[in-house]
Amino acid sequence: GLKIAMIGKWCKETVYHPAGASIDDLGTPFMGQGSGYVPTPVTISPLTGLQAAAQDAASIEWSADASAAKGADVAIICASACDVHEGWDRMNFSLPEAQELVTAVK
Repeated sequence: GLKIAMIGKWCKETVYHPAGASIDDLGTPFMGQGSGYVPTPVTISPLTGLQAAAQDAASIEWSADASAAKGADVAIICASACDVHEGWDRMNFSLPEAQELVTAVK
């Protein structure tokens, strides 16, 4: 099996709650906030889902930074533009966190 690296904090997170925000401003890294947020009875992180699906992998390692990628056969980067909600439009689709992780994994 392959040695798989999961890179980035959003591989493990399923909830996004910005500091200082009310409970009504809850969201997820996958759906954002506001009317786009739909609570589900079960939310599975990418890491948990991969661990369940890839049981034949030699290993599945996680790190918030790029350190788990060292020696891995495959590196999966989880990134999100979490702070998205009603009332404003994004000016671009950039994910600075993702670019930093990709550069570090190279």
